[in-house]
Amino acid sequence: MFYLLKKNYLLQVIALVAAVATGCFFIFAHPIEVVGFEIWLQRLDAAMLSAIQTHPTGIKFSLFLILLVQIWLLYRYIRVSGFMDEETVAPLAIALALPLGAGIFTPFSPIWITNLVILIVLNLNLNAQGKSSPTATLLSGVAIGIGSFFDYAAAVVLLYYIIFLLVNRLERIKSVLVALCGVALTYIYLFVYQVFAWSAYKFPELYVFPPLSFPMFTATHLSIYALIAGILFIILSLYIIIRLKVQYDNKLIALRQRYLFLCLLFVFALAIILAGNFAFPYSLGYLIIPVACFIVAITPSHGFSIPLEIMLVLYVAAFIVMGWA
Repeated sequence: MFYLLKKNYLLQVIALVAAVATGCFFIFAHPIEVVGFEIWLQRLDAAMLSAIQTHPTGIKFSLFLILLVQIWLLYRYIRVSGFMDEETVAPLAIALALPLGAGIFTPFSPIWITNLVILIVLNLNLNAQGKSSPTATLLSGVAIGIGSFFDYAAAVVLLYYIIFLLVNRLERIKSVLVALCGVALTYIYLFVYQVFAWSAYKFPELYVFPPLSFPMFTATHLSIYALIAGILFIILSLYIIIRLKVQYDNKLIALRQRYLFLCLLFVFALAIILAGNFAFPYSLGYLIIPVACFIVAITPSHGFSIPLEIMLVLYVAAFIVMGWA
């Protein structure tokens, strides 16, 4: 199934159109619950919160726009990164089918913003090996700063990006400082806005992040099926990581580094799910980007493998069961 999807461009397009159509149906034919934005918008501007609550259609179009941007950014990242040997839109269909199948496509939460920030950072730094690129680094910091305002998990993305800069850049300290300046610019702009809005007294509240709740350990509704599926998902993820490491050992250094940081992104996503404040299974949305990349990277372009196909089916099934169980 995955081999045919990767080899047959027409089948890819059909799968992508079907996934987009299903996503649009979920967005526009069902009420969209907005979760996780309320406290931040209320602290910033109560009028914004009121506008969102009274204009649900605008939220749906915003969600649809974010979806389209994420699709394009994911396609660009996988195409340029070298994780696939030939042109394919398969990862887009996979990235849409996973949350739809797991039932975590909605509600509209800051997870969508964080995934968008991750894709922006990945795309800005695709060709940033070696010599520092101040513009890309600064814009990455700004994107992370904006994301951290809505979802404190974006602060974990900042740690991930700092590790990336320290490993990949020749001017390591300078690059890290530029990224931190980008994050600071976001909050400086926010402070100036609140000064002019005569609400600067609210600004310190924006730095008070909610305490870690560890929802995976405190959830009382977690079924035995979700636990089994989660264990299977982790085991298969480790197998894919090890197999890809062997596969990429003889590749170019830049490609090996991209693979390494894709694995690191997966680890950080797991950490966010375990410690973050978003309820399981919706927090599985943080895994969509690395999982979609893993599936595409490990699916061979030449040579059909039945064991590998079975493994990928089990991998996707485990993810879906975690969402529904």
